[in-house]
This record gives sequence, structure tokens and C-alpha cells, in this order.
Amino acid sequence: MKTNILSLIQDDIKISRLIGVLENLDISAGSYYLGNVTVIFSLMGISNTEQNQEFYQLLLEQADDLEKYRTPEALSKLAEEVYGRLGERV
Repeated sequence: MKTNILSLIQDDIKISRLIGVLENLDISAGSYYLGNVTVIFSLMGISNTEQNQEFYQLLLEQADDLEKYRTPEALSKLAEEVYGRLGERV
């Protein structure tokens, strides 16, 4: 199950980055989030509260550093970190 959750987190990281780039180009793209957070929280046993969603979004925003997280390996490592930090909220 951890592998599936990490895959969902990686997808969210990629989508979040894409939406950020589009919004920097003045293209409204905020409605394109996948909603994976609900599934991730459910699988991990985390309450789907606004506070937890905001925390998750803050964790994903780390990926906005395109230089630091430009390789698939770096994104995978970030997904692991996000997974670990979420695990602290169970």
C-alpha cells in the first residue's frame, strides 16, 4: 500500500508544479487538482480536515524549487519525506 500512496503523492507533486507554472503565466488552472489527498488520507488513516489539507499542500510546495527537485529521484525522495511527515499525523 505504501507504494501506491507514494505514487499518488508523486502525481500530486507533478500536478502541483504544473498548476504553479500555469498560474505564473496567468492561466487559471486551480481546478485541475486531482483530489488525491482524500484517497491518501483515507489510506493512511488521517483525518481529512482543512488543517491537514493545508499541511499537505505546504509539503507539496517544497517541489516548487525546480532546481532542487528536477530529477525523478529527487521527486521520489520528496514523496518519501511527505509520506513520513503525514505519518506523524496519524
